[in-house]
Amino acid sequence: TLRSIHVRPVPLCPALVRALNRRLVVGYTCVPRLAKTLLESVLTRWARRETEIVDTVGCLVTDAEDLAETHLERVDVEEDGDDDAQAEERVDRIGDCLSRYWRYKQIMAGPQAEPETVR
Repeated sequence: TLRSIHVRPVPLCPALVRALNRRLVVGYTCVPRLAKTLLESVLTRWARRETEIVDTVGCLVTDAEDLAETHLERVDVEEDGDDDAQAEERVDRIGDCLSRYWRYKQIMAGPQAEPETVR
C-alpha cells in the first residue's frame, strides 16, 4: 500500500541553528547523475520486494522520524533554547543520522550512482 507523505515544519532553537550554521558545508560536484535510470532501478527492485530495498526504506523512515523527534524538536527551555555546548552535541547526533542516510542511499542506488569524487 502507498503511504501518504506528511510534511511538518520542525522549529529549531536558536542555539541549534547557530551550531548547524557553523558546521554545515554544501559541496557541488558538477557531475550530473542519471536520475531516471537510477529511479527505474530502485523502483524495479522495490516492485520485486527485494529485502535489501524494503529493509533500507524502513531504516530511512525510522531514522527520519528519530531525527525529527529526538534531535531537532524544539526544546522547551528559555527563549534561546539549548546552550551552545548542548547544541553542538545535538549536531553530532544529527551528523550520525545523516551519515546513515547517505549509506542507505548508497545501498538503494548502488556505488555507481556516486561520482568518483565523493566515493
